[in-house]
Amino acid sequence: MDLSPAWLLGWRFLYALGFALAPWALPPDAPHPVTADGSMLRAVAGAAALAALGARLARALRAPRPHPWPAYAALATLVTALAAATLLPTASVPLGASCWVVAPLAWATLAGLAAHALPVARRGAALAAVAALAVVTYGASLPRVRSVEALWTATVRAAPAHSPAWRALVARARGPAEARALLDRCVISAPRAWECSLDRAELAMRERDFPAAFRHAERVLLLREAHPRASALRALALARQLPVPPEALDIARLAVERDPRSADAHFALALCLDAAGRAGEARGHADTAHALGGGADVVLLQSLLALRAGDNAEARRRVEAAMRTSVDPARAYYHLGLVEQQAGRYNAAREAYLRSAAIDPAGYTARYNLATLAHGAGADEEARHHLEVLLRHHPNDVTALTLQRAIDRAPPTPAAALHPAQ
Repeated sequence: MDLSPAWLLGWRFLYALGFALAPWALPPDAPHPVTADGSMLRAVAGAAALAALGARLARALRAPRPHPWPAYAALATLVTALAAATLLPTASVPLGASCWVVAPLAWATLAGLAAHALPVARRGAALAAVAALAVVTYGASLPRVRSVEALWTATVRAAPAHSPAWRALVARARGPAEARALLDRCVISAPRAWECSLDRAELAMRERDFPAAFRHAERVLLLREAHPRASALRALALARQLPVPPEALDIARLAVERDPRSADAHFALALCLDAAGRAGEARGHADTAHALGGGADVVLLQSLLALRAGDNAEARRRVEAAMRTSVDPARAYYHLGLVEQQAGRYNAAREAYLRSAAIDPAGYTARYNLATLAHGAGADEEARHHLEVLLRHHPNDVTALTLQRAIDRAPPTPAAALHPAQ
């Protein structure tokens, strides 16, 4: 159900007033009216009570010698609540944050109404009672309104399906582990909140957890069919896995069709074409991805494709460019090792691979290529050492075990293959 902007503004206005008076009764941020789980009814009931009190105030102000300050307080309350409804919530501040401005004015209005509704002799007692009620209300609610983070936390506790609150907490998370945990809770608590699944896929891609990125991108596409960003993430997550699945090529083509301006979609298609042995086509899409703002990973793929085309100078230029900007120096040094090995510079290649392995001791490709490089040069003891280290991190790896058995059975062979780069 789509609601007009004016309707939503009115809903947020009522919600700001209701939360200012009873912060314990509502989530600190307004859920969508269709899925409010009673919040809308409570807000409307509160607004009706305010309207009744306003009518009583109007009658009081028409009496002889009126005291107009409650009217000014009421007007200021309404204007402030309307401003909060217009400006909030944002991606970082919930609607409930307005309570620190709206609440004093709203309670002052209530105090004025109570004073005018009673005889002069009882006005002092009425003001004291309203003040005590306000202090008790906000004293009890202080844990949930003391900060923006507490407001968002209270929101997800009261309304687990409120995905904007989860995303706001993720933005304030202290480190990737906390962000991952929050997003996982959001995916479970709000299974139809596709935004959380999309953010989880993005985080998994940054952490190079490609199977998880693929799963979460698939979840987004189940909820939002043909979502262009999710399509690109799904294609890239599939293309980054080794070996590249056969269906990845069609998925990558579909992602490019859905968003021709996506660097990640073109990068995924380039990886899939390269895996299919179509390096010429892959180079074109890699260039497109780079032109669209692709990062160091795209530049490293360009280097690899240039290397396969025999253009060592271009490959070296690309690697050096990636090394100036790469957030993953282990992979940059690995590609530098490929360039040096292709050029026949054994010592330079070995040094680059060792630097990569030192940065990422559990990395596979640099350690494997160190073993093949040493074996090809006849340094089988060094090759065995690198394979032992590799198998400690990747036990039962068939490729490494095959090379280990070959070294144990036969003399050195100069034509050991390079492991493919990803």
